[in-house]
Amino acid sequence: MVNVSGAVSLTGTTVATRLNINTGGVLTLGSANRIGDATAVVVDAGRLVLGGNDTVATFGLLNGGSLAGTGTLTAATYALQGGVVSGNLGAGAATVTVGTTTLNGLLGSLAVDINSGSLVLGGGNRLASGATVTLGGGTLESGANATTITTLQLNSGLVTGAGLLTATTYNLVTGEVAGALGAGVANVTGAVSLTGTTVATTLNINTGGVLTLGSAERIGGATLVDLNAGELALGAFDNTVGGFTLRNGGLLSGTGTLTAATYALQGGVVSGNL
Repeated sequence: MVNVSGAVSLTGTTVATRLNINTGGVLTLGSANRIGDATAVVVDAGRLVLGGNDTVATFGLLNGGSLAGTGTLTAATYALQGGVVSGNLGAGAATVTVGTTTLNGLLGSLAVDINSGSLVLGGGNRLASGATVTLGGGTLESGANATTITTLQLNSGLVTGAGLLTATTYNLVTGEVAGALGAGVANVTGAVSLTGTTVATTLNINTGGVLTLGSAERIGGATLVDLNAGELALGAFDNTVGGFTLRNGGLLSGTGTLTAATYALQGGVVSGNL
């Protein structure tokens, strides 16, 4: 085990089983591949400065630690528990579990789990375009930065920020969307609050799904809304959409008015206004 607690330059190599960079510790790598591929790296309130690409076994960031420098650090897993990533992280599974992690560099992971804490995107497209981002109680904060991924899985938690988050598929189970969701297919299967916006091409509100609008015009004017055994709760707010389908006992509730070019009424209850 190696513990770094001051300013150290690594121009040679280390194959330590575990490399801890603690408070006050700054480890600067002189070039690529200075750390062994089987090393578990933990940056605990310290700083790791890359000098090129490097592969390690696992990477942990916590207590305000930071990853800086040029190149990409690749690991099988990334445990992000509070700090700043200004360097790049490669492929592997990333998990956010506590604290606030700011992603100024790139994260190449195709599986990003935000279970608690917050992941803050410090620029546009910080996440891989092929990524599946799953929220299980944490927060994804895009700021003003646009980001494109493959899948957003909101099991619980919060999506926020003014930047447009675009995915092929949005699976909205439970939580709040306070940010802006782009084109794609959105599926609502639980209680979801939409205080932000969605311009999904198709918005499906399925069995068990309740989508509650936080204010007027939360759903895009071109969106096709399919209320399939779920509930769209307008509240007192008006919204204009591209088309509206009600089927399989779906419910449109509230005192606001939903306006669409076409209404396909195939079974359900309209308590709100069309």
